Amino acid sequence: MLRVGLLTVSLAASSLSASTRTQRPPGASSGSLGLIGGVIVDASSNAPVPAAVVTLTPAGQSAYQAGVRVLTDTSGRFFFASVKVGEYTLTSAKPGWLEGAFGRHRAGGSSVPLAIGDGDRRAGITIEMWKPAVIGGRVTDESGDPLVGVAVRVFLQHYAAGRRQFSFKARAITDDRGVYRFFDLTPGDYVVVIPAAVTAEPAAFRLQTETPRAYLQTMTATGAAPLSLEPATGVSGTNGPLISSALAMPQMPASGGAWATYATTIFPSATKLDDAMVIRATSGSERVGVDITVRMTPTYQVSGVLTSPEAVPPGFHAVHLLPADAADHPLFDVATAVTNAAGAFTFYGVPPGQYVARVVRTPLPGGRWRLAQCGGTGAIPFVCVTSGGPDPPVVSSDPLMFAEQRVEVADDHVRDLTMSLRSGYRLTGRVEFEGPAPRPTEEQLASIRVRLERADGQTADPAGGFDPTQPGLVSPDGTFATPSTMPGRYLVRAANLPKGWRFKDAVYEGRDVSETAFVLNGDVSGVTLTLTDRSTKVDGTISQSNGQADERAQVLMFPVNPGAWVDYGRTTRRVLSTASAAGKFSFPAPPSGEYFLIAIPPDLNEDWQDPAFLAKAASLADRVSVSDRQSLTHPLQVRRIQ
Repeated sequence: MLRVGLLTVSLAASSLSASTRTQRPPGASSGSLGLIGGVIVDASSNAPVPAAVVTLTPAGQSAYQAGVRVLTDTSGRFFFASVKVGEYTLTSAKPGWLEGAFGRHRAGGSSVPLAIGDGDRRAGITIEMWKPAVIGGRVTDESGDPLVGVAVRVFLQHYAAGRRQFSFKARAITDDRGVYRFFDLTPGDYVVVIPAAVTAEPAAFRLQTETPRAYLQTMTATGAAPLSLEPATGVSGTNGPLISSALAMPQMPASGGAWATYATTIFPSATKLDDAMVIRATSGSERVGVDITVRMTPTYQVSGVLTSPEAVPPGFHAVHLLPADAADHPLFDVATAVTNAAGAFTFYGVPPGQYVARVVRTPLPGGRWRLAQCGGTGAIPFVCVTSGGPDPPVVSSDPLMFAEQRVEVADDHVRDLTMSLRSGYRLTGRVEFEGPAPRPTEEQLASIRVRLERADGQTADPAGGFDPTQPGLVSPDGTFATPSTMPGRYLVRAANLPKGWRFKDAVYEGRDVSETAFVLNGDVSGVTLTLTDRSTKVDGTISQSNGQADERAQVLMFPVNPGAWVDYGRTTRRVLSTASAAGKFSFPAPPSGEYFLIAIPPDLNEDWQDPAFLAKAASLADRVSVSDRQSLTHPLQVRRIQ
């Protein structure tokens, strides 16, 4: 049961009333004299936020299980007493608001841990909260009539690994006026999409007592956009495949010639992502009039067969047709098809254009873990992993299989497309240790995870499902092998390292492939992954122009070479950002080299991975040299980038 108390307290530095009602965090004892208090405020007006739920959670634990909660009073104040020594996360939440957190000074930005020592009295904390942004509009057909019950999706534009990307954020359904409204958005830049992908499936698919494994394995959004099948709305011809559309079909596909139907449309009326209009949404504002007209367009069929080196034909495999200019970062399928028992498939509703047909069958999870469809009421269903037990997933020996074929559609159907599944590629090597510390035990070696990370920073599932990319394990003799993986540009990462060891590099053919991307187009062997017991850091103080400490700044560190500002993955050690904590900053030192180091106000940190932003920051930043043999301490003054 949720423990909530409504508090009215005075946070003056003098004394605290003995009658004040408080909440004691888990593990606290009568001798733990730490105290935490403060106020929750509206970031835009600095007005107090009453009746906000403030949660104090020990670092590394779940707020749902270990967090203690209190309600702010009418002045927005909160108070926790008898706080045990340690690090905590401190967050605030209220319906109609975006979550606030200690050290967060931008909506959706990063936070910092709150450290409490013996007897610490932190009674002056201020946590900011933001009103969400709103985007709304109307969807009509070319005659101006409203389209009712249409699913509209909104995607947040952001930068990862120096490249523009989009992440799915929400779905809304139009009402009887054709009106939609997104009301709980983090401030940022968005594109609004009305998907109209047509899905075709063999009739036998619906007769299955449970969803075929092959279908789930090919719907994880690896290499494609996630799209779960809706109930079929028609049959294409006598005994033809069942078909459905993300947008209501105005008629059934023609038996020959073009089929006039709706195409995927992006605000204002674009059919390509490059032609979309980006919408700026700000905190507490409502962007209305984002109206979209969906037009009928002639479309065609693309049919073919999927083959496999396996003895059984690849039945019930989802085949995705993607725009060629967005195939590396797909937001939606132009069309989706499910193969029949013989591997045959047909795409419907394909407008003229350049496309990539792709199938990626991810490995099945091992142990007691299973693939399933997840998603609550109103959410987009996605493929997830479920289990009846607490054991972690076991790395599967099941190979990843993939097939890809470019397709051009002009003014006629495309027939006899042939796609052949083939196995993904593996990376093998060994782990070496640098330093005098005792070598890890076999049990510690087994905990290490070696993973291939896409250089462009793209995640596996923009709709919020799971990442099916499984890591490689380290054997007792120090060797490792990753599961088979799709071809592409990757970086090598190591995680779950034994205590006292950190990742230094991964060398292949004389270069560090943990920082410089390599092309995986076949099996790769002979990678040397080095762990070191040497620990170095970069730290310093942050001040304002008047010399006072700045507790709100964000610190950026990035290489001097602009060529390193792109394709560095999502967990790089060379392009870094950290929030100020009590006017100080600290993070593990990146690999040796020349870097720019700068402190900026938090409101400028939104797109810090944009190379254009880094170019501006470089002109004001300090230049520092980093060595893996010694730590670096460097004071910073906050700079505002124009």
